[in-house]
Amino acid sequence: LAERRIRDIAWGFVGRRGTLDLDAGTARAASFENVTLLSVSPSGGPSSRSGAAGGDGEVRAWDIEFGWPLLEAGAEIARELSFAGRELSARAFVVRYLSEDRTEFRKVFRAAPVRVPAGPPLRIVRVSAITVDVSGGTPLERRAAIEGEIRFWAWEMVGEEGWLEIDGSVVGLCHLRSCAPSELTLPDAAVFDLEFVTGYGS
Repeated sequence: LAERRIRDIAWGFVGRRGTLDLDAGTARAASFENVTLLSVSPSGGPSSRSGAAGGDGEVRAWDIEFGWPLLEAGAEIARELSFAGRELSARAFVVRYLSEDRTEFRKVFRAAPVRVPAGPPLRIVRVSAITVDVSGGTPLERRAAIEGEIRFWAWEMVGEEGWLEIDGSVVGLCHLRSCAPSELTLPDAAVFDLEFVTGYGS
């Protein structure tokens, strides 16, 4: 019975957003809005408990992970991204600035590898967990809209070069290297990651 309940939660509620109530009916009761159920998984082997239901004295422990915005309920950050003339309005995406070393080490006959400078490091702009809401229609229509948004960036925009602007600030001339669905999935939103490269002309 317990495993069936966990299965129903894992299959029917992971990725959904709602209100989380803790310690309901007690003095420590707390309620959190706009919470996303991220995962449900077993936390380890069975533990014994005397008098447990079922007669075998076995109780299984499960971990349930929730995600909650660090701002007050409902006040998620709205962000703007513009690339090569394509405007994208999303919420709460994260921007990371990284670098990729282009130094090469080439083998030389009967000698240690030689370091070959290959220009300054590439500058990487990784935009993660871009969340674009998709509302209305049937679940199938929403899924098609989600897939269409990701398909556009993956098929039409990857390989393009253009000016990247985030929240009104110009990052520079960039090349869109990749687009991939995010590990976080939501039933009513397209969630994906974009990776841009700049500094490749230096």
